[in-house]
Amino acid sequence: RALWPIGQRALGVSEAALDAHLLLERHTYTLDWQTNRAIFSVDDAIVMRTERIPNKPLGFIAWVDNQYAIVTPQGQFSFGISPIQRRQSLIIEQIELQKSH
Repeated sequence: RALWPIGQRALGVSEAALDAHLLLERHTYTLDWQTNRAIFSVDDAIVMRTERIPNKPLGFIAWVDNQYAIVTPQGQFSFGISPIQRRQSLIIEQIELQKSH
């Protein structure tokens, strides 16, 4: 358990848990990716900020998936499939990509 924060920093891993209730209604998700930081917000409230960002171009992909991969603070890996309890959907009303200056 004590080694996971060291490994997390070494790998550049950032994470923030979101409330499950967010899945029940529509929200605005924003990823403000700058040259020196990335900020993830839900409905204009910052939920995660990091200065550890890739320095190469990336693509954008969005999908609904019931598979998961977990790395615990103890360094254990787990993979699996979550059962689908009800119909799922991903509604994207707007995507705006802007090149930073």
